[in-house]
Amino acid sequence: MAAKIVFLLLVVICQALAVEERQEPDLKVRYISNPLIGRALSIPKRLEDTQVNCHATYPDGVMYEVYPNARHPNLDKGLGMVGPSISFKDCSIIIRNAGTEASGTYQLMSTVRRSTDSAMVVTRQNFIVEVVVQST
Repeated sequence: MAAKIVFLLLVVICQALAVEERQEPDLKVRYISNPLIGRALSIPKRLEDTQVNCHATYPDGVMYEVYPNARHPNLDKGLGMVGPSISFKDCSIIIRNAGTEASGTYQLMSTVRRSTDSAMVVTRQNFIVEVVVQST
């Protein structure tokens, strides 16, 4: 019985240590505002891996959950500002028809379970966004 408890304890410890954290390099994005064309900011993953969650931090410092519960303020707006892209393939948000007030640094944080070894991988990437509004 004691051997089973020790074995289970070792399994739990190994699972807790199987978390890898990666910081991707910052990406500068220039977006020309347009009501029909959007720009996606995303952290890709392999198709075999499972997306566990995705969080987006906006320039004002507020963090929103994009996946799995989609607690985001712009979900009900068809056009405009910054909204999540729920594709279950990657962690992403979309900028569409935004004004210059949407410029700033966005951070995406994606947690993925790898299919090869069931390890959790937390990936963060900053997107430095400059929104340009063209006058007609």
